[in-house]
Amino acid sequence: MFSHAHITLIMESGKKDIMGMGHVLLAFYHLLRPYQWYKNLMVLVPLIFVGGLTDVGLLPAVVLSFIALCLVSSSCYCLNDMVDAQSDRLNPEKSQRPIAAGKLSVGVAAFMTVSLGVPGLVLLSIIGMAPFVGGLAIVAITTAYTLWLKNEPLVDVMMLGVNFVLRAAVGAFAISVAISPWLLICGFFLALLLSFGKRHSEMRLLGAGAIRHRSSLRSYTSDNLRLLMSIAATVLLISYALYSFLHNYRMLIFTLPFASYAVMRYLSLALEGDKAARHPHLLLLDGRMLASIVLWGLLTLLVIYLIPASAGNWLTVG
Repeated sequence: MFSHAHITLIMESGKKDIMGMGHVLLAFYHLLRPYQWYKNLMVLVPLIFVGGLTDVGLLPAVVLSFIALCLVSSSCYCLNDMVDAQSDRLNPEKSQRPIAAGKLSVGVAAFMTVSLGVPGLVLLSIIGMAPFVGGLAIVAITTAYTLWLKNEPLVDVMMLGVNFVLRAAVGAFAISVAISPWLLICGFFLALLLSFGKRHSEMRLLGAGAIRHRSSLRSYTSDNLRLLMSIAATVLLISYALYSFLHNYRMLIFTLPFASYAVMRYLSLALEGDKAARHPHLLLLDGRMLASIVLWGLLTLLVIYLIPASAGNWLTVG
């Protein structure tokens, strides 16, 4: 028979084990960053804008592409955390990342890098050679960024933009459809805007004294980041306006006010140094941003899937 003291000791030990397991799972969650998988939704863009969302035959390839890119992305995040562990410890937010905080070892991160990246690329190769090459390019660019390119001003941000475009390209390759160059331009400048905004917000968080420890920020100033954000936002909106008008469904032009509001709302948050600019997934917690994105998405789907393309014939060039 166990005494009351023995039972209490066993229960406390069990609680500690459960809590310990919870901490480990939480550490893996932050290492793999599933909250950043939203970037891989770019694979859906070609499917949506070619009107293929209702074609069930196309969905499996796109869904598998999304899953594969999520595996590849988490693999790249593991590599990034290994390389950046020392500099992350100097950042009040990034210092809590699992490797920087000592919650997980470098060996574990290295194992996860391989065990996630390889299956992701294999899955893309099963979908097709073109998606596989696109995924391989994403891995190559991300690795080059992590090891070297993040220290090259402007090039660092442009490489992130190229990765956004490659995600959309993988989606197009997976279902064998052409994709508008205007749409690729929009994806590229959207990535630039988010990246410049992230750097500006991070600079405001760290302050001038800590910036010297972040090689990715040393070559930027608050003034030039504001200018670069303005340029990226301007080109993004012009490109989207042209794409909307030149699309088969010209009524997409009426989605421009919602897209413009979302872009300008993000600019405001980034200029204020809001946390959502450093962590874009938090933008969905901003009521105004969420409303503009939802309304834009619903109107886009309405125009492409419910309103006949001929309804926009009254809109003419010139």
